[in-house]
Amino acid sequence: MSESGAGSGGGGKVIRLVDRPLSYPRAMERVRILWREGRFTWSRHAEERLLKRGLDITDVENIIRSGRVIGHSKPGAAWRYEVEGQTVEGKKAAIICEIDGDLMIFVSAMLRTWRR
Repeated sequence: MSESGAGSGGGGKVIRLVDRPLSYPRAMERVRILWREGRFTWSRHAEERLLKRGLDITDVENIIRSGRVIGHSKPGAAWRYEVEGQTVEGKKAAIICEIDGDLMIFVSAMLRTWRR
């Protein structure tokens, strides 16, 4: 019997037994849900990158709405996902966000050049 109450009908906390990244479509869905629910915060580095690159929260929202996950990594305890999309002005940009349970932490942002 697990501590999650599995099998007891108790509806306990879900515990992931294998630490794997989400599939890219599931990760993108999770990013959009956490954004929509306001379950996010910004690292100091992300705030500095947004300011340096002339991006703001409207651009981040547009990247999330128009974007897709193109990469992942796990430099610490939680998985990070790179979401690439477009700014309000149509510039190609990406954000790096870490999903830690029910919280998304933006860790960086960057502008990209279009490849043809």
